[in-house]
Amino acid sequence: MISRKVILPALAVIAIGGATVFSITPAHAQNTTSPLSDLVQKIAQKFGLDKNQVQSVFDEYENQRKQTMMQNMQKREEDRLTQLVKDGKITDAQKTLILDKLSVLKSKHKPEDFKNMSQDELKKRFQAEQDEIKAWAQSQNIDPTYLRPGFGMRGIGMHGKGMGWFK
Repeated sequence: MISRKVILPALAVIAIGGATVFSITPAHAQNTTSPLSDLVQKIAQKFGLDKNQVQSVFDEYENQRKQTMMQNMQKREEDRLTQLVKDGKITDAQKTLILDKLSVLKSKHKPEDFKNMSQDELKKRFQAEQDEIKAWAQSQNIDPTYLRPGFGMRGIGMHGKGMGWFK
């Protein structure tokens, strides 16, 4: 029998590859079950493992990966805003306001909120959010182009070019 020291790293590699393939397939976004459940089942059967334990490894890996990505995105955003302060484009107080606003937006919007929306619904929601954020930024005397909300709406293809919402 193959050692568990070999199986767990293999599972991680398979999870990365599988998650990459399935995360870009739109048909899987509509599916309510895990796109990797068949793979989990096959690995469990092949190596005589408990399916729940294999699923647990996949889930743990995915949660850690998402958490790391979110931390990296937040760090890059803070660094970008710090540079804007250094360049004299915004004040430190405005940087804090932007970070607070982005935090509110992030908690307000979850990726699952968009899964069952049509393209038209997504466009309308995106435009309403864009208008609201633009009005807020202007009320704070902040150039709206300095806001780049990173809570998932960039990925729905509404503007398709550049970074940020306001071009």
